Amino acid sequence: MGKKENKKIPGTGKELEFVLKRSEALGWFLVLLCVCASMFVLGIFVGRRTAAVQSDVKKFESRLGEFRDSAIKKENQGLKINGNTTKAKPELNFYEALKKSDTKPDEKTEKITPFTDPENRQKKGKYAVQVAAVKTIDGADEILLKLRKLGYSPYRTKGILFNNVTWYRIRIGNFETKAEAGLMLNRLTKDRIHGFLVKQ
Repeated sequence: MGKKENKKIPGTGKELEFVLKRSEALGWFLVLLCVCASMFVLGIFVGRRTAAVQSDVKKFESRLGEFRDSAIKKENQGLKINGNTTKAKPELNFYEALKKSDTKPDEKTEKITPFTDPENRQKKGKYAVQVAAVKTIDGADEILLKLRKLGYSPYRTKGILFNNVTWYRIRIGNFETKAEAGLMLNRLTKDRIHGFLVKQ
């Protein structure tokens, strides 16, 4: 493992050795530098179209464009589907069936009654269940409407915080005891509505 094996020239038994003198290294460096400089200069001449070798770029571009167009045509032919199926309009006969139908949709529109603050109602209890708090009155009314559809009797209260931001709190019930409010909270939880007890 620790032995160093030397490569030997076959048939002579001598070790292969590559030694480069400073003058030789400098010579190779200068040759490489000249090659790079000539490539650079040739690139400038070609870029300015002053090189001895001229190529017809426009001809090459036109041939390349023809090749691209033919490839696109071949691809489209392979993917082409019967043209009549894509242009035909689907038949929408259900509109006619709806016009002929004797049944009319239920035209009842649910009238949204204004939701008043609990100060306008007679307060009975000390506790309520708060379901939500939103910054807009429209958002509060939307939540109130959903809760009424589920069979609850919600109301909203207006609260202004220390930074003069108005919050509309959506609450349910006026309960005398925490136990009564807890029963309502359990009912809301069963309906997947999250709330918490508040003191009024």
